[in-house]
Amino acid sequence: MTYGYCHVKGTELIKIDEFETKVDDPQVMEDILKNLNYQPQATVTKTRKSFTFKNYDIELDHITELGSFLEVEIKDHELSYEEAKESCYKILDEL
Repeated sequence: MTYGYCHVKGTELIKIDEFETKVDDPQVMEDILKNLNYQPQATVTKTRKSFTFKNYDIELDHITELGSFLEVEIKDHELSYEEAKESCYKILDEL
């Protein structure tokens, strides 16, 4: 499970905080969310292939009824948002 929070100043994205953990028992996670009064908004069916290339995590997703998507994430979390974004765009040229 991943929770992300975007820090925005005006219309500029400053940084994204992301917290991720493995869910061993999806039913328990569903029960926790229900008890916190979260209501399901949509069901997404997705298949994912994960790769590592240099210092990047690369995810190839196929989402039913939406299509295919590519996610590139740099492992170096010390970079600024702009530096990380530029680095991810550059690595796409190498793929």
